[in-house]
Amino acid sequence: MSVEPDAVDGLAAELLGLAAGLSTEADECDRAVGLLRSAAVGDLAAATATAGRAWSQVIGCLAQGNATFSSALYTVAAEYRAADAALAQHIGSSPAAEAAGPR
Repeated sequence: MSVEPDAVDGLAAELLGLAAGLSTEADECDRAVGLLRSAAVGDLAAATATAGRAWSQVIGCLAQGNATFSSALYTVAAEYRAADAALAQHIGSSPAAEAAGPR
């Protein structure tokens, strides 16, 4: 298995951007609920507001999920870099590496 931390960071950045966009969309849906409610009357107004709030919550959950996954990917990339650096240092300081001489 091969991991490219820079590629993982790139994916994390894209997901974070998507999360920000979705969060904005959720806010816009919340604002639209008020407009929809005032444009309709009676049961239609209530149903429209309920649907609008539900849609806003769905989008908000997607935004939060993307932000959480983005954070996890940034952590994975950082941990991979740290483990890779520790392994490289360990290999470089091993007796076998010293006996082999310069590379």
